[in-house]
Amino acid sequence: MTTDIPERPFPTIGEIYRVLAGALGTKNNNRDLDRMAREGDYDHLLRNSLLDELFRDPLAKRLSPQFSEFFCNHLDHLISEYIKLVTSVGIDTLTRAESLPLLIEHFFSPLAEKFLIQVHSLFSGPVPATYFSGNDGSNAIEAVCEWLENNISSFSPFLSYQEKIQQDQYRKWKQRKELPKSTSFTVFLEEFPESPDRQRILIHLTIARAVQYFLDICSKNDLLESANITYRKSDSRGITNILAEANLNYGKKFAPIAPVAFAASDVLRRKFRKTVNTKEDSWRLLEEFEKQMIKYDPDGITGHYLAWQKAKWFVYAGQYKEALIHYKSAFDQTIYRAENLSEILKEALAVAAFKRDMVFLKQLKNQAIAFGCFNAIGERDKLSRASKRSKDNIVEDWELEQWTTHFSILFPPENCFPDCIDEKKHEVEFPFLQDFDPDSYNKKPDLKRPNRMISIDMVFGGVKRRYPQLVLYARCNQPDNVKALLDSGADVDMLSSISESALLFSLLTVVNTGDRRCFDLLKEHEHSYETMNIKTDK
Repeated sequence: MTTDIPERPFPTIGEIYRVLAGALGTKNNNRDLDRMAREGDYDHLLRNSLLDELFRDPLAKRLSPQFSEFFCNHLDHLISEYIKLVTSVGIDTLTRAESLPLLIEHFFSPLAEKFLIQVHSLFSGPVPATYFSGNDGSNAIEAVCEWLENNISSFSPFLSYQEKIQQDQYRKWKQRKELPKSTSFTVFLEEFPESPDRQRILIHLTIARAVQYFLDICSKNDLLESANITYRKSDSRGITNILAEANLNYGKKFAPIAPVAFAASDVLRRKFRKTVNTKEDSWRLLEEFEKQMIKYDPDGITGHYLAWQKAKWFVYAGQYKEALIHYKSAFDQTIYRAENLSEILKEALAVAAFKRDMVFLKQLKNQAIAFGCFNAIGERDKLSRASKRSKDNIVEDWELEQWTTHFSILFPPENCFPDCIDEKKHEVEFPFLQDFDPDSYNKKPDLKRPNRMISIDMVFGGVKRRYPQLVLYARCNQPDNVKALLDSGADVDMLSSISESALLFSLLTVVNTGDRRCFDLLKEHEHSYETMNIKTDK
């Protein structure tokens, strides 16, 4: 099923990067950037890698390392604050045309003003109002050129000695006849002596070009008044309250849809005990919801909510593949739109893990990291075998086990449609998330082959893990077997398939129970630096 997704009311991080790269002339047809702008945060690593590729490296080369670092710190702060905003308020009734003026006026412009104030302080630049002081108030390049001529003593003499073709080009910039290419400033100042003045001129022309780029976009889309907010008094309500109020007001146009949407949502609650009639009754409500949406919401702005309710209906009906189709649709439509993302994410992770849809799981976790629902994966470490084996190590087997168990907790049998599911698939068999098959604890060690690897079935997740015997019995806290294996020459540096060592498990036993017997046996044997410091795949 292919879903046409309405334009998201919140621009994606990729879209913010793309417009900034366009303003600074550093985009260079980056395909990752275009895909990130189009699809959202499909790869959480791109936020930092594109920050370097699009901004830090080219600005350091073209302008100065100091300005490059200053700009990237500000941009990283902006993105962090933006993600907090996106996750704190839903604007699921707004279109992009309705939300963008509010975001420009009350979020982006105040941050831009702070940036320009610091540019003025650190790089002896114009005050923010200067960028809007041209003849018609919207020619930033003209305004900054005038400032440069009046404030940098070496600039005017340089201009007077230029060839006519260069003077004509400079005049076109000031008259707003063309938006200069970002590289044209470097060419224009090619004969200017290398000096702090040259660096300041380049920085301020580049910023003026970026401001003009935004002014042109705003003018084209009738947003110029919002773009000029940098020297007006900010709204004391705060951006979160402003957006919430707008969402409430714009939501009135969907009032006819609300009764049936809420009725469907109520009977499809996870904690609502379903009866034999609930299946047909709830489906009729969903069909009516869809009819009302077609009538009153032809753009499909409320489609994310319908897709979510349908996804739950198919889970209760035991039709898990169909449920995943609708969870994918709901998730794609909810990001950068609605505040119920965390609930959809929680359910989608559980169902995707249950059905082993690894592609969808990776997409979900990437987005979850981008939105702060999961911690970002740490930098690759030479002592982490996980980062060597996998390109990005996004979803690990222990997470798969936990999310699979969560499926049974979120969707207990008694809250699904009667006689529609295999109840065993919805039951939690043990009150813990993962462990060995109990028979694994009772196996005798193979002392003739002390370094033998043993495959162990995990109770949850249906995965196997390989353990050296020494690691296995240290994990099970069986000091007699640990001693026998050590006496038989077992290698203390062997690791499990997810990088766990016998030493690690013995230390965990000391911490959890105070029992030191396995640890005292192992500490008498020399361990390699890597074994003592390796990071497990978890």
